[in-house]
Amino acid sequence: MNPVIHHIASASVTDCIRAIHYGDGFFETMLIDKDIAYWHLHCQRMALTSEILKINLPFSFHALYQSILIFARQHSSNSPLRFRLSFIRQAHGNYAPLHPQQVYLLGHISPFSANYSLPRSNGLRVGISSVSIPKHPLSSFKTLNALPYVLAADECKKNQLDEILMRNTDGCVADASAHNVFLRFNQRFITPPLDEACLNGVMRKQLMIYLLHNGFSVSENIVTDEMLMQADEIILTNVLSGLQFVASLNDKIYEGKFTLSHAHKVRAFLSETI
Repeated sequence: MNPVIHHIASASVTDCIRAIHYGDGFFETMLIDKDIAYWHLHCQRMALTSEILKINLPFSFHALYQSILIFARQHSSNSPLRFRLSFIRQAHGNYAPLHPQQVYLLGHISPFSANYSLPRSNGLRVGISSVSIPKHPLSSFKTLNALPYVLAADECKKNQLDEILMRNTDGCVADASAHNVFLRFNQRFITPPLDEACLNGVMRKQLMIYLLHNGFSVSENIVTDEMLMQADEIILTNVLSGLQFVASLNDKIYEGKFTLSHAHKVRAFLSETI
């Protein structure tokens, strides 16, 4: 039996009470363009996250896949679509959930640009947030507690920037408010490790595979402010926007050479290998 996905417009407070009180759950943001992009990679992340958070998923991912596509057809005739699926633990109790436990699926869908994944030709104006991401074992997971990203995105908007980089509590670069971060030094690429409070992004993982497949050097290393200033290019990645490049950070101007020449190749490579 396929799991039921509830539309956010019809959800009740009671069903979502643990999400409201404790942020007890996680979410996935997916791109639907006739099919669900990178579905098996989302499955891997959902499986790992549900295991770590001890939220039982009493259905197969094949059944969930079918439910998502049915939900998308029922609530939108547009394509492509941005689909957010929240997994909320349902249980009595306070911080410690009592048994029996269930999972409540909450869906939100919105139209997305037909030019998704194409890099902006003039790049992004970027700053560095005053908000830090705490380093802890859950930092790489997309839990329902995303306050650091909310505050950083608000700061980005107030400063009229396109995106904003975020440091961890050690002062090293971890992520951007909605993207993973790569630095390019000629033919060498660096991205922060997951244990540096970096989100485990689907496009992050696939770009690393693409780089290795095409003979580039890529490694996971701590990224400092000094390294930002020394980099030839700063690349931002996520499933929805693909690869984007930073045009300016503070007073430094960057090139988008790799992003502009490889973004479509990365997308084609992913389509062939997924």
